[in-house]
Amino acid sequence: MNNPPAASDVKPAPEPEVIPFPEGFDFTHRRNALGIAVEEDRITVLQALVSGKEISVTGADEEKFESGVVREGRIANQQALVEAFRQIKKRAKLNAVVASINIPSHFLSMKEFDVPAGYFAPDNDNLQWEMSQHVNAEADSLCIKSVEVGEGKLGRKSIAVASRAGLIEERAKLLTALGLSPSAVEPDIVAAFNALSVIFLDFPAENFLIVDISAPFTSFGMAVKGVFVPGGYFNTPREVLHGEDGSFELAQKLTLSFNKHFAVHGFTLGKKSPDMMMACGRFAETYLVSQVGNYMNLHIFEGDPFKSSWVDVSKLKTSVPWQRLIKPFGMAMRSPYD
Repeated sequence: MNNPPAASDVKPAPEPEVIPFPEGFDFTHRRNALGIAVEEDRITVLQALVSGKEISVTGADEEKFESGVVREGRIANQQALVEAFRQIKKRAKLNAVVASINIPSHFLSMKEFDVPAGYFAPDNDNLQWEMSQHVNAEADSLCIKSVEVGEGKLGRKSIAVASRAGLIEERAKLLTALGLSPSAVEPDIVAAFNALSVIFLDFPAENFLIVDISAPFTSFGMAVKGVFVPGGYFNTPREVLHGEDGSFELAQKLTLSFNKHFAVHGFTLGKKSPDMMMACGRFAETYLVSQVGNYMNLHIFEGDPFKSSWVDVSKLKTSVPWQRLIKPFGMAMRSPYD
């Protein structure tokens, strides 16, 4: 295993990233990078090489760990994660030294704003003030970032994300302990969106619902005409977490939360629903997702998106299902340098 970088070599803890792809994705800058998803019971790692206009997934694997290593998203035993990563690195023959890591959606406040052009300029405090209204914390204790995503009625639509700086630092420090240089700390649902943006290039539906079914929370967002629109999160039903058929309970919770977050955008399940849904994450088994789609009367994207895409996965040898590789792939795409 690589030794941790010297303090002088370690980049400052990265900010939470919300840059949408493919507009923000650079195919020309070569890099070999890792995406790391830390869940409640396992760590999943994917390595991807970007060279010219080609992307090749060169390795991926996951390792389970004992209960209590990660508690509701907080890292309680860093050394156990270091050992789990060491096992993955050896089995999958990983050699990248730059990585991005996930941060669970319940650690974040993510909002869409329609504001006049220049409202969130770097030389004013408007962004900090707006996000402080949605987070129960002092603005100077938050890590906040925004990105413009398109035209709005008032000028520009922007997505902003805020998290306590200490939570971002915790994830970035884990990358350093793994002997890696941190590139970004990325919200789970943003990582899923970015992965699918690269895989599809053009989403297979105009209004595409993305759901991350994980523990202890399920989060969701939408691609509306290819633009990311943040949603929300809720507790994953106990039945799902325990391997039982909790599809009805999951569908109920997703319906209520979806209507709450997307009514302002004109979407209400049963009246104006998404054209298609795809689920990823720890518990996104095919049967469960199919049943949820039936209850919600939603068309489900079926099949392995990697196999039908232009991304080269011919070198990938892993038993990890694609549903658990989507987020690490999106994070591997985040790295801006080799």
